[in-house]
Amino acid sequence: VDGPRTLLLFLSVRRPVRGIALQEKAFLARTDDGGRSWAFVSWLVPWSDPCRAVMPAPVRLSPARLVVALRRKSQTNNWIDCVASDDNGATWTHLSRVGDTEAASNYNGNPPAMVAMTDGRLCCVYGHRSERRMLARVSADGGATWSEPAVIRDDFSSANGWPDLGYPRLYQRLDGRLVAVYFWCTRE
Repeated sequence: VDGPRTLLLFLSVRRPVRGIALQEKAFLARTDDGGRSWAFVSWLVPWSDPCRAVMPAPVRLSPARLVVALRRKSQTNNWIDCVASDDNGATWTHLSRVGDTEAASNYNGNPPAMVAMTDGRLCCVYGHRSERRMLARVSADGGATWSEPAVIRDDFSSANGWPDLGYPRLYQRLDGRLVAVYFWCTRE
């Protein structure tokens, strides 16, 4: 939210196909009249990019700088990327690869959740389906580099063996602690 009537909205779109499509991309739209009308601003990853780039998790680092974590998928891998804009979303550049969400591309990877913490660092949480773990990584340089993954949880178990986990949301409490909310199956 940039003002009483101005909002940036990050969305995903794809061609009408059944199932998961690699031709899915995230884009930015803007309203300056409180939502009465919307204008397309930009693609976060070019439409010509051959890999899926969806489910954006944006943070604002300054009046002009935005950093967004994206769920990525190719025919051989699934991962989380960060892209950045220094002109309030008009243009985007690849910033970093946060981490893999699978060892291959057998499932569907996992979306990220990201927050800008009050101390200036970024935290990104995501699931790794092959390893059946929830992970967190921290960046002290605005998303250019990331810490080693910290394991949040690794006791996933499902009746059918399908590692459908995660879809996290991430919040920072007033005391500075982070809370990650996600779905998870246990043996019970």
